[in-house]
Amino acid sequence: GSDKILSGMRRHYNRQTVIEAVDALREIKEDPFFAADVIAGFPGETDSDFELTMSLLEDCGFSHLHVFPFSPRPDTAALKMEPKVPERISGERTLALRDLSARKYQEYISRWVGREVDVLIEDSSKNPAYGTSENYLKCSVFTNDEQCGAVCRCVIDDITATEIKTSFLYSI
Repeated sequence: GSDKILSGMRRHYNRQTVIEAVDALREIKEDPFFAADVIAGFPGETDSDFELTMSLLEDCGFSHLHVFPFSPRPDTAALKMEPKVPERISGERTLALRDLSARKYQEYISRWVGREVDVLIEDSSKNPAYGTSENYLKCSVFTNDEQCGAVCRCVIDDITATEIKTSFLYSI
């Protein structure tokens, strides 16, 4: 979320580009699922840079974050960049980002209770079957006749700590 850090990572976009892309996608799809990979503790990342990242992710409404601490790789420019972020700080930032991700995911899936989604059945060996919705939610589907690869319309009934329960409506 910090233009300085994005530039240091040689990204071909900046904070404003991300905001504009998210806004454009929201114009064409209702409540899309946004996910991002995030590195915490890139060399030179200050507290202010980290806060910019947190605010961007919060404001844009990312629903899932794949977070990992910076780890230097041989033969990369970042290997020699200074100043290094202490491992303790990088770890704290990683945890804060993962907490944000968990909170934003819960907020996102809660908005979908009672709504209809299309689900691609990926495991029909048991009842409920399991699949992924059009907005990347892993769902259980109570049906006896849907096979792997089938797409069905479901309504999201309930969300527990371990699953998103749906009711089968019809095959597509």
